[in-house]
Amino acid sequence: MIADVKKPDKWVFWTSGYCSVGCGLYIGVKDGKAVYTKGNPKHDVNMGILCPKGLSLCKSFSTVQTHSKATW
Repeated sequence: MIADVKKPDKWVFWTSGYCSVGCGLYIGVKDGKAVYTKGNPKHDVNMGILCPKGLSLCKSFSTVQTHSKATW
């Protein structure tokens, strides 16, 4: 269950770039900011399972957004 504060307005498909594996995931976006990350169960590489780095991608994007004009 996702807390109302983190409940995304939309989901954006993304491929993790932390390593060479290229896991598929969804970034939850609310008010133009990344608020949640979940694995893509239909992706052939990771089948919905993410490592700690992949799970923390939304926090990385939030840091980037405060220093740039990144929009979703």
